[in-house]
Amino acid sequence: MYKILFITNVLSPYRADFFSEWGRFCELTVIATQDSVKSRDKKWKPTEFANYQYVSLHAKPFRHDDTSLSFKLIKYLLHHGKTFDFIIFGVYTDPTEILGILFCRMKGYPYIISDDGGFFTSSMLSIKRWLLKGSVAYLTTSQLARDTLEKIGAPRDKIMIYPFSSIRSNQILSSESRIELQNTCRMRLGLSNKKIILYVGQFIHRKGVDVLLRSLNDTDFQDIDVYIVGGSPTEEYKKIIQERHLQNIHFISFMLPDELDKYYKAADCFVLPTREDVWGLVINEAMARGLPIITTDMCLAGREMVNDGVNGYLVPAEDEAKLRETMLKVMHHDELRKQMSEESLKIAKKYTIETMVDAYQKEIECLSN
Repeated sequence: MYKILFITNVLSPYRADFFSEWGRFCELTVIATQDSVKSRDKKWKPTEFANYQYVSLHAKPFRHDDTSLSFKLIKYLLHHGKTFDFIIFGVYTDPTEILGILFCRMKGYPYIISDDGGFFTSSMLSIKRWLLKGSVAYLTTSQLARDTLEKIGAPRDKIMIYPFSSIRSNQILSSESRIELQNTCRMRLGLSNKKIILYVGQFIHRKGVDVLLRSLNDTDFQDIDVYIVGGSPTEEYKKIIQERHLQNIHFISFMLPDELDKYYKAADCFVLPTREDVWGLVINEAMARGLPIITTDMCLAGREMVNDGVNGYLVPAEDEAKLRETMLKVMHHDELRKQMSEESLKIAKKYTIETMVDAYQKEIECLSN
């Protein structure tokens, strides 16, 4: 059984589930440089760590909310680093992890860069190229992300794509159960009989909630409820709603997965109007409940998991008119939504925590031979 150390900035719930599953197949230790980040609800922090050892460095934020600079990682590696078969860095541009990479290079410890994905930019290009040197392998989430790593300097034959997910296989609905559960969840939540568009995510500029609101109007959407889950409406959102005289807009506070599950099941379509997402796990979550997906060409999960016109649509980021047109097309055609729902469920089966763990395990075994 391989002994693995995985280093990340903050332990998120979806990562905790992945680690719990992977810990069944290896001797896993997870280090989080920080306990939490201010931009996330306190409920977002996991409290149980099954099948793996969890270590927090309790580092304070440095420059950004989710980055840190701490020498505690060096101290840990000094005492324990040589005991691991592989050390994986999950946020290789984090200052604390940069120190860890330098230490591993100096000691000759085999390490792997794991990257959730992203779009190519020239920002910090020379630094990123330098950081990528020396890794025995690179793990990432999509073809586009692999192209990005290759442009930065990672050898293509050392880059492995894995199916990124926050969903277990037993959470994916069947086509038959979806209809029944939709009706049940609507009754339990006290929702109307109107069709439902769902958004789930942070209320930050990058996510594009303002774009979603500006794409709506009362004339075309009078028979549609829009549920926006993630917190209380900002002053910006209130102003858009007032100026456009929008009705049927419902804001729901942050929810834990079990609570959120009912809204996914109750909805008819999922919309993520993001300006940029290095992945977007809400796409996985929505597809596992059989929802047609409408997102932008700047969402990596969308580009990887959404077949345009098959299980959803990709629209240009910030294109309010195209977003409006696409939402109306999906919401006003019952048979199209049904077909897209079935396709989403098929694709979701390829992106589970189990298939993700399997990909990681195969890469470790390959590197060990």
